[in-house]
Amino acid sequence: VTSPRLRVGLVVAVTLVLCLVAPLLGAAQVPETSPLGARPRRVLVFGMQPLSFDDLDRGITPNLQRLIDEGSLGALSARTVTRTPADGEGYLSMGAGARLAGGGLVETVLPMGDDVGGITARQYVASLTGAEPAGEYVVMGGPALLRRIDDPQAASVPGALGDALVAAGLEGAAVGNGDQPATYTSAGYVSRPAALVVMTSDMGVPAGHLTPEEMLESSTDGPFGVRANADAVVGAAIEELDRAEVVVVDPGDLSRAARFSRSAVPDAADTMWERSLARSDEMLGRIVEAVDDDTLVLVVSVVPSGYPFRPTPLVAWGPGVPQGRITSPSTRQSGVSTLTDLAPTILDALGADVPVGLPGSAVRYEPGPADIDQLRTLDTDTMVREETYGPLSNRYIQVFTVLYLALALLVASRRRPRAWAPWIRGAVLALLAFPVSTFLIRLVEVLNTTATWAQAVAAAVLAVAIGVAAGRSTRSALSPLGWIAGLTVAVIVVDSWTGSRLHLSSWLGYSLHNAGRFYGIPNTTFAVLGACTLLLAGIMVHHSPRRTEAVWKVGCLFVLVVVSAGLPMLGADVGSLVTLVPVFGLTLLALSGRRVRLRSLLLAGLAMMALVTAVAALDLARPEDQRSHLGRFADQVMDDGPSAFLDTFTRKQEANARLAQSSQWSRMVPVALAFLAVPLLWQRRHRSLLPLGSPTRIAFWAVVAATVLGFASNDSGPIVIALFLAHLPPFVYLVLADADRGDPVLLPALPVADALRP
Repeated sequence: VTSPRLRVGLVVAVTLVLCLVAPLLGAAQVPETSPLGARPRRVLVFGMQPLSFDDLDRGITPNLQRLIDEGSLGALSARTVTRTPADGEGYLSMGAGARLAGGGLVETVLPMGDDVGGITARQYVASLTGAEPAGEYVVMGGPALLRRIDDPQAASVPGALGDALVAAGLEGAAVGNGDQPATYTSAGYVSRPAALVVMTSDMGVPAGHLTPEEMLESSTDGPFGVRANADAVVGAAIEELDRAEVVVVDPGDLSRAARFSRSAVPDAADTMWERSLARSDEMLGRIVEAVDDDTLVLVVSVVPSGYPFRPTPLVAWGPGVPQGRITSPSTRQSGVSTLTDLAPTILDALGADVPVGLPGSAVRYEPGPADIDQLRTLDTDTMVREETYGPLSNRYIQVFTVLYLALALLVASRRRPRAWAPWIRGAVLALLAFPVSTFLIRLVEVLNTTATWAQAVAAAVLAVAIGVAAGRSTRSALSPLGWIAGLTVAVIVVDSWTGSRLHLSSWLGYSLHNAGRFYGIPNTTFAVLGACTLLLAGIMVHHSPRRTEAVWKVGCLFVLVVVSAGLPMLGADVGSLVTLVPVFGLTLLALSGRRVRLRSLLLAGLAMMALVTAVAALDLARPEDQRSHLGRFADQVMDDGPSAFLDTFTRKQEANARLAQSSQWSRMVPVALAFLAVPLLWQRRHRSLLPLGSPTRIAFWAVVAATVLGFASNDSGPIVIALFLAHLPPFVYLVLADADRGDPVLLPALPVADALRP
C-alpha cells in the first residue's frame, strides 16, 4: 500500500508538525499576567512569619483578609539555603535578592553608638570589614557573613536591595523587634532581622526603630513575658513612611510565639500563637489605614511554616494591584512566586534599576478572583511531596539494591531457577516502570493531597500493572522494556508541552521547597528521559525488519525529544542540549552502520554548540520577563565574557562533589556497576550479549556516554548518574535471560547503504 519513501516522508512530516505545534502549546501554558498597573511612591513590607494558609482560616485576621479580598494573593516559596531557615536568613535573602545562608549574630543589629567591648558597634564592624558602615544601625554579624559568602560567582551579595535603593536616591527603614528576653531556661538573644532587608553592603542600616526600649512592653500575655508595643510599632511605621520609600515592619510577636511553641504544650502554644497573630493583624490594619493611597503594601512570611516545608501566603495591596493572583515569571506557575522575587518587585515598583544577575523577577498579576482553594491545594500538595520524597527515594534505592545484588549473585552462580524467572522478570519490569508511574498518579487529583503511604502504594500498584501489561509483549526479550521506555518518553515529552503539570510536586519532578526550578524538565527527569530515549532507539532498530526506516524514525524521535527538552518555552533544560545533542547524533550515526571517528566527535560537539547558541538567541529575543535561565545566562555571558562559562562549570562540579558525598542516590551507582560487571566483565560475555555493531550494544554505550556527559553538564551529578545507570541493569538482565534460553534474538546491525531504498 505504501512505499518506504512515503512512510519515511509521513514520519518526518508528523515530526515537523509536532515540533512547530509543541512550542505554541508550551507558550500557551504560561499564565497570562500583567505588571503593576501604577507607580507607588513608597512600599510597605509587613512581615508575618511563620504564616501558613491554615492561619487564614482561623477567622482572627480580618485586616489581612480585607487586603486579600481587595488585592492579590499568592503562594511564596520561602526556601533559602538552609532547609529550615531562621528569620534572619529569610530577611537576608530577601534583601540580597538571592538565597544566602545566615548564621550567628546575623540578626544582631545594634545602634551605631552602642558600646561593644570598649569601642562602638560601628568601630567594631569597621575594624573587621575595612569599611565604615553608614546609617543609624549596624549588623554585628556582617563580617562573618561576608567571609562566608566571599564568592565572586555568587548571584548577589548581602545588602543588594539597600545598595540599589541608595543608587536610586531612595531610603529604606526598618521597624520592629523580635528579641527574646532571658528566662529560667534560656539566656535570651537579640533578634532584629527586618533590618537585613534594607541594610547596605557595608552592613549599615539607614534608619529605623529597632531597640527593645521603644518597641517592646512587658506582658503576661506575650511569649517569654514580652510583646510588641502596638502603639509604638504603629507610630514608628507611620513616621518612617513619611520620609522613607521602603519601610519593613515586623513586630516580632509571631517569631517569638513560634519559638515559644517549641517548649510549650500544644494547647498553650496554640493559644499564644492565636493571640500573637490577632495582635499582629491589628497592627497591620492600623498601619494600612494610616498610609497614603500611593503606598504598595506587601505582606510576606520569609520563613516556611513548619516542617515539612510549606509555602507561605504573599499578599499585595495598593495602587495598580488588581484583585487576583500573584505570579512570578521565575516560576511560570499560576499563583506562585519565590523569596528571590521580592527585591526585584520592590525596585521595579519604585522605578529603580534592578541589579543585573539577580535570579528573581518582579512579580506580575493575574486579574480575577483569587482562587484561595487552589493555593491551599498547592500548599497541601507541597507538604505531602516533602513527606513523600525521602521515604520514597529510600525505598526505591533499597529495592533496587536488594534486587540487583541478588541478581548479581544469581548470575555469578550460573543458577537458573526457572520457577522464579517470571517473578524476577516482573520485579525488574515493575521497578523500571516506577518512575513513570509516579508521574501518572499525578493525574488522579485526590492522590496529590493524600497521605504519604497512599501515594507510594498507588505508584507501586500502577508500576506493577504497567510491568504486567508490558510483559505480555513476547516479540523478543527487550519488547517489554521498549514499551515501558516508550511510555516514559511519551509522558515526559507531552507533559513538557502542557506546562509540566505532572512534574510539580511529583517524586522526580520539582518541589516548591527546592526553589531551583518550577517549570520544564529538571535534572532528574532529564536523566530518565535520556536513558529511555536511547534504549528505545536501540530496541526500535533491533526489532525493525526495515533498518533504514527504523533509523529515520529514531532520528525523528531524537529531534522531538531535543525540542521538547531544550526549547525555553518547553523543557528549558540546557543540560539536555549539552548532553543529548552530541550523544543522539553519534548514536544515530552508529545505528546507520557508519563508524564513529574523531571527526564525528568534533562535528557532534560543534553541532551542540551551534544549537545551544541558537536556542539562547531565541530566548534572548523573547520579552525579558519570559526568558528562561538560558537566556539570562546568555545575557550574563555577553556582559562578563567567556569567563562565565568557566565559572559556571566550576560551580557545577563543586556542587557535584558535595552531592557525591551526601546524596543517597550515590548508593545506587556501585550496585548498578556491580551487576553489570558480573556478566559483561567477569564472565566475559559482553561480545555474545551485546554483539559488535548491534543496536543493543550501541544503545548500551550511548547511555554510558550520556551518563558521563550528563554528570559534567549538570549540578545534580550523582542523581543524574544514578538514574541513567538505573536503566542499564534491566536492559542487560533481559538480554541475559533471553540468551540463556538459547534464543538467538540479538543480531548485528545491518549497514544502511541507501537511505531510502524502495
